[in-house]
Amino acid sequence: MTEDDRQYSLEQAQVRSQQDLLVFDQFVVRELDGEMWLTIEVNGVPVTRLACMDSALKELAAGWAFMHRFCVHPHDFGSATSHGERAAVMVTGGIDIDRHLAELTGALTPRPTLPEPFPRDEPWSIPHDVLLDILREAWTLFRKDRMAEGSVHAALASVSGIEVVAFDIIPENAFAKVLGWALQDGRMPTHEIVIINGLVTRGMVEAASRVGVLIIATPFVPTADAYRAARIAGMSIVGYMRQRTVGVFHDTGLINFESVES
Repeated sequence: MTEDDRQYSLEQAQVRSQQDLLVFDQFVVRELDGEMWLTIEVNGVPVTRLACMDSALKELAAGWAFMHRFCVHPHDFGSATSHGERAAVMVTGGIDIDRHLAELTGALTPRPTLPEPFPRDEPWSIPHDVLLDILREAWTLFRKDRMAEGSVHAALASVSGIEVVAFDIIPENAFAKVLGWALQDGRMPTHEIVIINGLVTRGMVEAASRVGVLIIATPFVPTADAYRAARIAGMSIVGYMRQRTVGVFHDTGLINFESVES
């Protein structure tokens, strides 16, 4: 593979609207970067050490902290920075970090939580054909980012098209990166769709619902807990594209199939 093959531009990705594609340089894979260990701090307290790819580290830290409920609502997120092998996240809301860490490690019984959908003023739906175009666009970007060579990809999209693409060594990290990008972007709930080339878990569904995501797309059958969480949160989970339609694991009436050709 030549250097020209490795490096692609947004024009080569053939995105539908360049104005709607907001991709940070670190999210566009030029070379498959090496693995590293990242220590994440929340409000100055070290909370975890992750194996990850060495790109988009502050986005990873922000998304990880949100996914693990160190901040529950987007407005509780303050900032995220990274330097070397450490990333720092600042959150508000008066969280008891010691107790939360004890719950995460099993030292204390976790308090029950339910998905908390992002409030919307108006009902939302998406035409099936538009969703299909977005999924095709995402898989094209994933393939160009060398999906077959071991990295896992995630993308965040709106009805206008793909907003950002991230990659990492496990699905949770790739998901956390696009989630962290959305938190720092501060334009929620304009991102309604997450596409991920990996297994969808309950933690992903719950975190996605809290930033306004309504549809998660994955080629893998989601876990039973993820399915239940999506049902409670009013989210849809869709799967493989089959000719002119998509497979649906769980639908809450968000996808308008009237435009599907018979």
